[in-house]
Amino acid sequence: MPSDDEKQRAKADFASRLDWCLNTFKAPDGTKWTNAKFSRAFPSRRTHRPGKSVNANTVGYWRNGTSLPPEIEPVLACLFGDNPTPEQATARAELRAAHFAARGEDLPETPAAAPITIRDNQV
Repeated sequence: MPSDDEKQRAKADFASRLDWCLNTFKAPDGTKWTNAKFSRAFPSRRTHRPGKSVNANTVGYWRNGTSLPPEIEPVLACLFGDNPTPEQATARAELRAAHFAARGEDLPETPAAAPITIRDNQV
């Protein structure tokens, strides 16, 4: 079982990688990702109501290591879409692995069988 220090380092690593991805890669409209823009890119799993997005503050918490997204696949789908560049594919794999490490879970051998596709703010 990882120590508290190891858990904190893993969480900080995930936060750092997510922040780097949001600062490096562009949103689908070609502009920089902001917390607000990224939060609107996918619906909140908590409310399960159409049109309700994750709060921008929540994205900020993910970026500074205060909390983790409950699931990584919707985050990856929003960031990288269906056809990532080779650089994005590498960042995607590293971010996914960092998320599992931060949650203290073993990384599955293969990604989820059915990738999540985000269209029109619906999963």
